[in-house]
Amino acid sequence: MTEERNPSATLDQLLDAVARTSYGELLHDEQRRRHELFRMMADSQDPMLREMGEQLRDGLARPRDLLSVPGYAETLLNGCQRLGENGPDLDKVLAEIDEISHREQEEREQTRRDDEPSPRP
Repeated sequence: MTEERNPSATLDQLLDAVARTSYGELLHDEQRRRHELFRMMADSQDPMLREMGEQLRDGLARPRDLLSVPGYAETLLNGCQRLGENGPDLDKVLAEIDEISHREQEEREQTRRDDEPSPRP
């Protein structure tokens, strides 16, 4: 018998892991999250997402305004549907976040060692 995964436990683990990285601050800062999302959309390869992202980033549109434009609404709804069908592998994402956390911890430790005064002879 295979063990059934509890998606909410995996999601909780994912959020806990993110909180231990430099991205943890982003979780709690709505304005920064929006800014990053709009920037990622504006940098998208998809011309429709890029156009929407540029408008959001530049303050020319609000998120709710996008749904009033049929082409934008269709793009957003299709993207949400694809994400629901082919969502990320949370175990893989968790492993990647753990790797980031470990790398950041090593960098902090190296910086601390570099900042320590050298022993004098």
